[in-house]
Amino acid sequence: MDKEKMISIEKMDEIMKDYFPETETVDYHGQELVIRKTIEPEEMFDLVRQIADGCFSPDGTYMPEVFDMLLRAGTIGEYSNVRLPKEVGHMGRILYGSDLYETVWRHISREQHDAVTDAVWERINARNNMNKVLFENEIQKAVAGLQSLGEQFAQLFNDVSPDDIKALIGAIGEGGIDEGKLVQAVVEKQNALREEKPDLSVIEGGKDGE
Repeated sequence: MDKEKMISIEKMDEIMKDYFPETETVDYHGQELVIRKTIEPEEMFDLVRQIADGCFSPDGTYMPEVFDMLLRAGTIGEYSNVRLPKEVGHMGRILYGSDLYETVWRHISREQHDAVTDAVWERINARNNMNKVLFENEIQKAVAGLQSLGEQFAQLFNDVSPDDIKALIGAIGEGGIDEGKLVQAVVEKQNALREEKPDLSVIEGGKDGE
């Protein structure tokens, strides 16, 4: 496009100042409620993160029930001069028991607020999908671990006889399974069985010598 026909930044700033004021002051039940039409991009990004991340507990559990309250509180906090209480019950009574949020919402940029809301949902969905992938990976690791454990048990008890099983059961006391006792019981039982078996190699050698 021809640069001579382009609207300058300075002219655009004049238009914004004359036709799109940064704030609007309204009478809210006898109080001056100052509402910002838009917020700065950095504030917008922070608001998206605060709302989306606030919907997850410290252990990563998604809590959809807090989304609406966080959106209302974040909108009022960023766009107006109202200071909300930190106590959840008190905050909830103000957010849902008055028309404060609706009043602020009517005077802010609908486009920006919609963009914030959409970005919050995108961030929540992305985190849920990531949690799902991590969960599936953990399940796969657990299954692989169980398979490996099964193979180890199969190798460990490959030569264990019914008598060995009885010895294992005897090694379990009232306090539960003691791994040391189990191993000791298996070894002792197998050693005892070896002592009971005759040394066939000696017998066979004697026959060959006759």
